[in-house]
Amino acid sequence: MSFSSLHIFSLFLLLASLLALPHRTLAHGYIASVSIDGKSYKGNLPAESNTRHPSVVRQIRNTQPVKGVGNKDLACGSGATPASLIADAMPGNQVRFDWKGAGSTSWPHNAGPILTYMASCGSVSCDKFDASTARWFKIAELGKKPNGQWHMADVQAGQPVTVTIPSTLAPGNYLIRQELIALHIAMTLGGVEFYASCTQLRVGGSQTGRPAENDLVSFPGAYGERDPGLYVPGIYEPGFQYVIPGPRVARIANGGSGGGAPPAPTSAKASSTTVGAPSPTKAAPPADDEKPTKAPASSPLPSPAVKPSAPASPPAAVPTTAAASVPESRLTAPVKVCQKGRRLRAKTWASRTVKPVTTFSISLGGVATPTAAIVKRSRHHARHFVRSGLRGSH
Repeated sequence: MSFSSLHIFSLFLLLASLLALPHRTLAHGYIASVSIDGKSYKGNLPAESNTRHPSVVRQIRNTQPVKGVGNKDLACGSGATPASLIADAMPGNQVRFDWKGAGSTSWPHNAGPILTYMASCGSVSCDKFDASTARWFKIAELGKKPNGQWHMADVQAGQPVTVTIPSTLAPGNYLIRQELIALHIAMTLGGVEFYASCTQLRVGGSQTGRPAENDLVSFPGAYGERDPGLYVPGIYEPGFQYVIPGPRVARIANGGSGGGAPPAPTSAKASSTTVGAPSPTKAAPPADDEKPTKAPASSPLPSPAVKPSAPASPPAAVPTTAAASVPESRLTAPVKVCQKGRRLRAKTWASRTVKPVTTFSISLGGVATPTAAIVKRSRHHARHFVRSGLRGSH
């Protein structure tokens, strides 16, 4: 068999395989049931089955994927119509979604992210709310596991997808939207397939959390055709790193209070440092008069390091620079000195204050005065000053 014949034969086998599995490649799927805090609600079969029963899950037209990032059916699925029932829920409740393929077979796809959003219906009951006007905030996302396998492969194996309603969410009417994005042919531009479903809730409680304004998106509008999580030409190459599309997980989903609150960690893991919290700073040292000192009570006051060249102040004044090293009690308590001691200190202070000077004359008022006379006069005034001060202290 020639190369061209072998090539044609291989293509024939491939086409035959695709035609033999129409329910797997062309039919796709929907949400068969939803469980909220353990209470199960049956979903509606797609409208093409000509069956409809009371449900909290909005019914889609068929199991075909939504194509194109600008498609209005991105909100709640292909031709989705409001459901007749509303499920009661509470902040922190777990919601479990059970996805099936057409004809209640297993979900057909195993590559792509699983995203969950919520939107407020406002004051309108969600069974009357137009989802095309909703503003959505993301509460959960799943992509690849650490081992490189997709979480969607677990859905294909029959496992449900479980998410948690934000624990601080304010009461009200909400839609919860889960979306499976199939990437098996997204290596070509526009090949990505969207499968979305909306469930109608009435959330109770007394919490006050609301999503921040910059966490809200619209469908269509949240995705771009060339977003790295939607156009993935290298999806089957070794070492491929996937980027989940859409907005970040809203801060309220991580336990924050949402709008009006300080920014919180965007990762699902709790952070040990609060943002915006001020970094720790060292406390300012205490003032000098607050510092404890260990100087012995009997130690004398320090003598001046530099001898003054002229009379400055009475010796009773304590230098302010010694306050840091002298206990406060020593600065305020009176020091008792005998009369003889006062006179001795006065003489010592006067002798240190004025010393004999070598012979020269100083002109005072144009008249030369011998330095010896100045020295004698200075000593006389110094003694008189000290004695006056001592008498005044009694």
